Amino acid sequence: MKYKYNNYSGFTLVELAMVLFILALLLGTLLTPLATSIEQQDRETTTKLLEDIRDSLLGYAIVNGHFPCPDCSDTVTGSCATVNTVDSSWINNGEEDGVDNPVTTATNDRSSANFVSCATEVGNLPWVTLDVPENDAWGTRFIYRVNTIFADNTDGTASCTNPAANVSFCLDSANDATLDVQDVSGSSVAADVPAIVVSVGNNSDELFTNLSSLEQQNQDGTANTIFIADDYQQQSGAEFDDLLIWITPPTLMFHMVKAEKLP
Repeated sequence: MKYKYNNYSGFTLVELAMVLFILALLLGTLLTPLATSIEQQDRETTTKLLEDIRDSLLGYAIVNGHFPCPDCSDTVTGSCATVNTVDSSWINNGEEDGVDNPVTTATNDRSSANFVSCATEVGNLPWVTLDVPENDAWGTRFIYRVNTIFADNTDGTASCTNPAANVSFCLDSANDATLDVQDVSGSSVAADVPAIVVSVGNNSDELFTNLSSLEQQNQDGTANTIFIADDYQQQSGAEFDDLLIWITPPTLMFHMVKAEKLP
């Protein structure tokens, strides 16, 4: 019996290149919506986390009469170097950091009779103190900025005419809050804010100098009193993916009065 064999030729290099090009296009069209969907899901998750953190901060203030101090994220900012000389494990441990007087007997927390105030105005959100998640959806710690007069052990603030016992602010304290939230155009979103929490978004691994000026505004240390909150955008040179929550004085005072912590 004789068999007939068909003589098939393989792909030419040009044909193979065309196939690979088409596959790359198809893969790109599939991955782009997937990446967008993942980003949106992470932003929704982080937004929910921030809402829970705001509730936790309000609850903490109601119970304790003050906001928590930030957790020192380094040994440079504020008095964090003093904290570090006592016990280096206190840096980046999720617990609020304070300073005592005299600092040579610092115990770093409010259990000390010598506790004075927060070691820093900006650092990590003290996730252990608040019993909240440590990181956002991208695995990065939240930045926490607070007016320390709303987080110290002194009754009332400079503007208080009738301070309540064991509450570090009063109904007149709005004028003492110095943090402001603006949009990307510089218009005010919220003024005189005592506490702000920031998620730096998906680009947390970027060097500070590579961030847009808008995002740098949210990460430039204790001297900063202006924070930027706006919609997500990826326009070259004006990228912005930060997420923020804040507590305004009216919101804080409403909950304190409702809980009968302030008259």
